Amino acid sequence: MFDRLRADLVERWVSSQLETAAIFYHQTDPATARWLAEQTLSMPVHVAERYFAQLAGIDFRHRINDVDLPVLAMWGMHDHFIDPQWADWFEKRALPGWRIERLEHSGHGSMVDEPARVADLLQAFIG
Repeated sequence: MFDRLRADLVERWVSSQLETAAIFYHQTDPATARWLAEQTLSMPVHVAERYFAQLAGIDFRHRINDVDLPVLAMWGMHDHFIDPQWADWFEKRALPGWRIERLEHSGHGSMVDEPARVADLLQAFIG
């Protein structure tokens, strides 16, 4: 997926960003999703391309047990970028200090799809 996304960024910068808005969120209205996507267009395309090129090679699974501070991980159950099954992968490891939350009405942009729920989870986690 990252290779395809990276190629789209280079070949079709504007249209790829606007298409991403359609799948980034689950319940956010199309006008808001489009406005948010348009905000990313101010980023130079070479910066976006370099960023996404690095994402494909990142794999910290072998270091996950080294994390020794509290972690709140939230997954949108309608996420088309990061498979919600990763929540299960982390939960099965019963990592100390980790709290896994599933957001039933969110895509990848859960802070926009469910802002009140995300705020409540963050407040409870920090509080």
